[in-house]
Amino acid sequence: MDFQACAAMFSPKVWRTDIRDVGYLHARAGATHALLRLGQRERARDFAEAELADVKVFGAPRALGIALRAAGLAHGGKRGLSY
Repeated sequence: MDFQACAAMFSPKVWRTDIRDVGYLHARAGATHALLRLGQRERARDFAEAELADVKVFGAPRALGIALRAAGLAHGGKRGLSY
């Protein structure tokens, strides 16, 4: 998946420091949408929750909106609406 390749660019192995994609590529949100289309809801939730956790620390409004939308869609139903 191309989103995984993008996310790999933000790996500590590449930069030798802890780095997160918050507000730049939104690779995990994109991967969430792709995984949902593939029927892989559990993996989609993992990606969405990881992005949302990082974005909450970062605090950028646009990035937060993208992450919240991805998490809401990944969880679906009433839980998804709560995001």
